[in-house]
Amino acid sequence: MKGISPLIAAIILIGIVVAVGGMLGPWIYRLTFSSGKNLYNQTQNQIFCNNMAYDFEYDYGIYGIHWNFDIPDGDWLAAKITNTGTVNVYDFFFELELDTPSGIEIKHFDPKEETQKTRTNPLKPGETAVIEANITEDLPSGEGILKRVKVMNRICPDVYALWKSSI
Repeated sequence: MKGISPLIAAIILIGIVVAVGGMLGPWIYRLTFSSGKNLYNQTQNQIFCNNMAYDFEYDYGIYGIHWNFDIPDGDWLAAKITNTGTVNVYDFFFELELDTPSGIEIKHFDPKEETQKTRTNPLKPGETAVIEANITEDLPSGEGILKRVKVMNRICPDVYALWKSSI
């Protein structure tokens, strides 16, 4: 029995390796590049969020929150916050916890457009702003109804200012 010569076998083997490498190379490159880019973006976001902080200005309303839910077709809530971190903050929203006759309800409201902070008009470090909620429904009124208010932001939702009712 005769086989193929070792030289031809080596050439065929090298050709197969080059062909497989040519097919897998771009895929492996894209996979590692996109994984590296995602890791870089996540790290940058974590660093950004670690430098973000804001809190209520306690000389405004009741410890930073002012509201009135007794006005028909005109409920309103505002928060005065100060950027205590080292990065710009923007894209806020409100999370309210209400104690209603049917139980605890959680409501989310965006700020009014004229008080919302944006990427081009952020709340800079050391600055203070009043942000008003765009309340789109008639909220229940009365003492003790408003239990908790979180002023959050969509960039780093784990960073927020929290107000709790003392009632």
